[in-house]
Amino acid sequence: MTLRDGIAGVGCALLDMLYPDARFSGDAFSRYASRSPGDGGLVPGQLVFSSALDRFAGVPAASVVAELCGGSEPHRNLGGPAIVALVLAAQVLAPHNIPVRYFGFRGDDEIGSSIERIVARTPLGLDGLRRRPGESPSTRVLSDSSAEGGAGERLFINTLGVAEHFRVRDIPAEFFDYDIAFFGGTALVPRLHAELGVALHSARTRGAMTVVGTVYDFLNESRSPDALWPLGEGQGDYPLIDLTVTDAEEARRLTGARVPADAVRRFLEWGSGAAVVTSGADPVTFGASEGRFREAAVATLPVSDEVRRLADTTDPAARDTTGCGDNFMGGILSSIALQRKSVTAPLDLTEAAIDGVCAGAAAWFQLGGTYVEPEPGAALSRIERLRSAYRKQVGMAGR
Repeated sequence: MTLRDGIAGVGCALLDMLYPDARFSGDAFSRYASRSPGDGGLVPGQLVFSSALDRFAGVPAASVVAELCGGSEPHRNLGGPAIVALVLAAQVLAPHNIPVRYFGFRGDDEIGSSIERIVARTPLGLDGLRRRPGESPSTRVLSDSSAEGGAGERLFINTLGVAEHFRVRDIPAEFFDYDIAFFGGTALVPRLHAELGVALHSARTRGAMTVVGTVYDFLNESRSPDALWPLGEGQGDYPLIDLTVTDAEEARRLTGARVPADAVRRFLEWGSGAAVVTSGADPVTFGASEGRFREAAVATLPVSDEVRRLADTTDPAARDTTGCGDNFMGGILSSIALQRKSVTAPLDLTEAAIDGVCAGAAAWFQLGGTYVEPEPGAALSRIERLRSAYRKQVGMAGR
């Protein structure tokens, strides 16, 4: 059966409530900081479920946030590793008439309505988002712009809401009609995450390319902090994945490898066709075996020098690392979709990683993960301004 050009995605979609004035130091933060892995305390750069933080702190998570952020009102934006990546991909692919759609659940509350209102201002197809009784997923995102030597850091307090009940059986058949199947941040959709192999198998059986982007797996971390996190049922599901994209900490917990290059090699050894590991302000590491991508030895790409230059002239309060990784994923997805439409040879993972680096860098200069374009083409224009300088930086200007 011939599949449709385009991207269908499932996974984490929620409303981010952004607190840009948090401080990850001092007595107040120390009271709520994690003392052992998975105990429900706060860890910069990581995620905790609000219910676990309630138990750890002995007070509601909302009270913890109020104490750390001075009672400031949050900025609201669309968040979640799946839907943020899909929005960016939809913005880049809209001029090429390549559809991008999201499938999932929202609650019957104001947060769910806010999610729909934001997405309505983007080209992402949202008719696959179904309403269910209950609370919509949300995350309180605390950002400290002074952390990491001024590069900034954030942490996440997540409420699962109705996403806790989404399973593979809830994915409609039309999801599998598209030639790219994307699974993003499924650890925040726990039942789907546990059954991921079933969905991957269905997509691969239809001939789709499968892409998995990970998120911090607090549930498995709290269950077994000394064991490797399972992706689906474990190592046996990796051969069903054409591309795995993760950050360094998630890669370490999934593979046991402390060095990103070793993690990429392990993903490939386990059967993933290709793998990319991001490391914040450090280089991106990637590699591919034979399959959908042209075989590529494990290599790295640096972060953008141009984005560092721009950052030096930008008020730190106007920068936010929230969603940079999700937009990186969106850049990867859009590159894959464009390559699949224009070439018949194996895909070029280096080109996809370059687009990811530039998309993630552009997202640093916005509050929250989702950029709502003031006019069509604005998201692509921001990426292209960085891409030209970046290609010169890495010696690929003529390609």
